[in-house]
Amino acid sequence: HQQVTFRTVRPRVEEADQKGANDSGRDFYRVFGPAGRIVVEGTTPAVQLAGFHWYLRHVAHAHFSWSGAQTDLPARLPGVRTPISKTANVAHRFVFNDTNDGYTGPYNGWDYWEREIDILALHGYNEVLVYAGADAVYHRVFQQHGYTDAELRQWVPGPAHQPWWLV
Repeated sequence: HQQVTFRTVRPRVEEADQKGANDSGRDFYRVFGPAGRIVVEGTTPAVQLAGFHWYLRHVAHAHFSWSGAQTDLPARLPGVRTPISKTANVAHRFVFNDTNDGYTGPYNGWDYWEREIDILALHGYNEVLVYAGADAVYHRVFQQHGYTDAELRQWVPGPAHQPWWLV
């Protein structure tokens, strides 16, 4: 952690103009620095993580994915020969759909979700659809409209079936 510096920066208009398009305001990251002093700049912390992930994969040869990780890093992190800069092609990098949380998803614990959130951030996602807890909201709202707890427990399905409930 002492070898990497994260900085939040704003896109400059001249950077957008050099590309021949009006990109100002779009998320981007830039990674540079000599061995042991890596700098990751980006427009948001999420974008900085995506830039750091790029560095880890392409320069340090580490790997983080849903099926595992290779984290054997040298004591001194390698430098970046040529600074790399990437701009997001969309503002909303959305993951998951209505049924993703079904089946076994509702029964995942914090250890699972902590790793999942980290992996999603490293891969550049900045919006995640999560239905966890929606049943409690429905329960409270309908009780305020006169339904009893017993009626709601018969009507609102368990967490594994909720993605298909209101289709």
